[in-house]
Amino acid sequence: MARWVIPEYENPVASLFVVVCALLPWEVARQTAYGGTILHVRWPFFEWYQRVGILSPTPTTRLLTPLSAYQSQARGAIAPVVAAYAVWGVLAVLLLLLLAFAVGLSFREERVATICRERVQRRPAVLIGAGLVTAGVGFLAATVVLYLRGIQGIRVPVGSLFALLLGALLLSNDR
Repeated sequence: MARWVIPEYENPVASLFVVVCALLPWEVARQTAYGGTILHVRWPFFEWYQRVGILSPTPTTRLLTPLSAYQSQARGAIAPVVAAYAVWGVLAVLLLLLLAFAVGLSFREERVATICRERVQRRPAVLIGAGLVTAGVGFLAATVVLYLRGIQGIRVPVGSLFALLLGALLLSNDR
């Protein structure tokens, strides 16, 4: 395969890809249940949740972390849904580590690149690409489980697909 980005820009592009994936919601979901509507917008580090017309005529809006969302689901949801929330928590930690790695790569590119080549025998962009593909696959799997086992509705895995695509682009970039 050919190179799609020149070598001196590979690491800054990889860092930018991590930031983009951290800012995009991995899933946007709209569901109808119990005579009302539920809207979820799930970013890697938090979820915006709004419930309208269920148990109360006034909208209920909450901001949840992956841990608090997991804890609220663990009280009564079925096991696969709870597992999807646990996967979200693990992937949030992975993305946080990738974000820290990308910041280090942005400010100390030569040092981080040297450490990666010596200790892991890989370019930093390849490591970031592998992390983004892992996050994309994990978020897509969580979306599928929530679709199959959760409340039915419309789910759009925006950030999941971007993470998968951007990670694959980094992995397919030849030396």
